[in-house]
Amino acid sequence: MAKVKGVVYDFGGVLLSYDNVLGKWHEMSEALGLEPEVMHREAVGTEFSKWLGPDRSLFLGTLTVDELENGLFVEFLKQKYGEKINANVQVRPYSECLRPPNAKFHEKMVKSVEVLHENGFKTAMLTNNMFIDEVTA
Repeated sequence: MAKVKGVVYDFGGVLLSYDNVLGKWHEMSEALGLEPEVMHREAVGTEFSKWLGPDRSLFLGTLTVDELENGLFVEFLKQKYGEKINANVQVRPYSECLRPPNAKFHEKMVKSVEVLHENGFKTAMLTNNMFIDEVTA
C-alpha cells in the first residue's frame, strides 16, 4: 500500500468558504429587479460562458473580471431577462461577492494544513483563477 506524502487542496469552496456570498448575490438580483436566486445561477452557471463564446473566458485569461463586470454580464442578463432588468444598477458578482467579507477562510481546513505540515506532510493548493495576477516588485 502506498504511503501518503502530501495532500492537495482546492481553494474555492474547500479552504475558502462561500457561505456568505449567496446573500450578497440575492441583494444584487433584487437590485436588478430579478428573483433572488438569479445572480447566483447566472454567475456560476454554464449559460453565461456559452453566451461569451470560446474566445472570451475568465478561466483562460482572455477576459478580465473588469471587462465582464463593466458591461458584459448585464448585457447577457438584459438579453435573457429583457425589460425586467433595472439597467441603472451596476453589479459586480465576482469582485464584490467572492472576496472578503463575503468569502472567508474555513478555519478548520486551514488548521488541517497546519497539522499536516507539523507532521511532515507536504501540501499544495490548486484553483481556477479569474482575477488578473499583479506582479509587484
